[in-house]
Amino acid sequence: MASCRQLDASRGAPVWCPLISVVLSGILFCPAALVSQARQAGVFDQHTKLEQLVVEERWQEIIALAPHLAPSPDVAFAYGVALARLGRFREAEAALQDGHRLSPHDTRFLVELAGVAFKQGNYPIARAWIERAQRIVPRDDYIVDFLATVLYLEGNLEAALALWNRIDKPHIESIVLDPRPQINPILLDRALAFSPATTLRLGDLWTSEARIDQLGVFSALRYDLRARSQGNFVLQLVNRERHGCAERSWQCLLVIFGETPGQTLNFHYYNLGRGAINIRSSFRWDEEKRRIRGQLDLPLAHTPQWHLRLGTDLRNENWAIRNSFSGPSPLLAALNLKREAALAEFDDVLSWRWKWSTTTEIAHSSYHNVLPGNLLTSTLLSSGVQLKQTVSLGSELLRAPERHFNIASAASFAVARLWSNPGRDFAQLTTLLNFHWLSSAAEKYEVEHVLKVGRTFGDPPFSELFTLGVLGDTDLRLKAHIATRDGKKGSSPFGRNYLVSNWDATRNFRPWSLAQVKVGPFVDTGKVSDPLTSLPQHRWLWDVGLEAKVNAFGFGLVLSYGRDLRAGHGALVLASQ
Repeated sequence: MASCRQLDASRGAPVWCPLISVVLSGILFCPAALVSQARQAGVFDQHTKLEQLVVEERWQEIIALAPHLAPSPDVAFAYGVALARLGRFREAEAALQDGHRLSPHDTRFLVELAGVAFKQGNYPIARAWIERAQRIVPRDDYIVDFLATVLYLEGNLEAALALWNRIDKPHIESIVLDPRPQINPILLDRALAFSPATTLRLGDLWTSEARIDQLGVFSALRYDLRARSQGNFVLQLVNRERHGCAERSWQCLLVIFGETPGQTLNFHYYNLGRGAINIRSSFRWDEEKRRIRGQLDLPLAHTPQWHLRLGTDLRNENWAIRNSFSGPSPLLAALNLKREAALAEFDDVLSWRWKWSTTTEIAHSSYHNVLPGNLLTSTLLSSGVQLKQTVSLGSELLRAPERHFNIASAASFAVARLWSNPGRDFAQLTTLLNFHWLSSAAEKYEVEHVLKVGRTFGDPPFSELFTLGVLGDTDLRLKAHIATRDGKKGSSPFGRNYLVSNWDATRNFRPWSLAQVKVGPFVDTGKVSDPLTSLPQHRWLWDVGLEAKVNAFGFGLVLSYGRDLRAGHGALVLASQ
């Protein structure tokens, strides 16, 4: 038998031995290679066929073919899209999520998953998927447009505009008023910072809202977009206008007599002569704290951003200064305060972010039936004419519509001269910081925190001291401290300087379209400080409790129960909003 073993040096190997090896290798391995190439060709043909079916939108055939192919992102995507197009959304979602796991950074799956949720009307889920895609590809126009559309359909127009503006949308074809208000159309047109045939910018919308709000004519205003051809939109301003006494005659009666239990009548008249000229007045006949107020508001030079306010405030009040509004509390001091004041205020809305104002007030104060005790000094009880000039600045520090979160601030500085015997000057600085959050555009849950600080420089008269509490003509709320006792003021903390913090969390309801109810807990804390250490209650105060705010037909009421954690007493208060 022939042998191909190695020979010694004196013998040579036959030439045909390597040839036999090559032939045998070809016989053994070539069929396997041919089979592999055939299979690859078949798979290639199937993938090509799958791509062709996708192009031709033959969804049923894709569903039949895809399960027989090897798993891959392309196969999973085609399979999921086909299922979605045939309305088999649960199966489509499962297939697309399988593909997303195979290729986590492939935005096709995130966009299609958002589309599946969108077709089912599940906008929060659609938003969650498309936001993930947008984080991966933040500049993709289609993804930005898709997310903006979802946000708009959820009712968050501001967040939608913030995104649409990145891609120079939406283009406003026309503006429609529904219903057409009675205010002078030229005045309303000047209040709008945008116009037809332009792109609606979020900053212009906010500026328009600030100007319209300053007019004081509309009790409610909503902006709606309606799609037109070629990507254009019609902007619809859905409004409720106050004209005359109120929107309706019976609402007028509600406003006039709504505070009758508090011995107060109100009369307001809006949009006089269709020029956004508003008159507000109130009359309180309570024998312990009589008060008459009147106010005239009007835009200057038919310019909505410039506003003039003229007002008068007449007060005749009895004060009985005590440490508490309930329980044993000796009388520390008493007096009768009479004050007559007239003021003129000019407001300028520079933009949605900035607003400033200046106020000039002239007043005369006098004090009668004084029981000074150890508190009321001759400096505090200086009578005479007073001139005060105040400059205020308001700013929107942060507006994040996609998170429903705002931070606003305001500050004012007042300088006053009191012509008494002897005359003297004093100044006051007040600041405010407001944090506001909504759970969604539907305003289901709401949290608000307001921080207020005030400081006085010099020696002000008694009428210029800051008062904390409720039911005492003060906006420095401590809802477990009632500022009156037996109708007389003086049972809550007051002094030259203060710090007040108000935190509220509410669950919001709308039992019907014209009413809103907010219910939730609150935490109020505050402190008054004064160089006159003899004034009472110069310590930190903490109030906690529950409140319900009801606003219907332009009239609001607040019912609250607060507990003073330091003194241990409670207060049930019903007041107008």
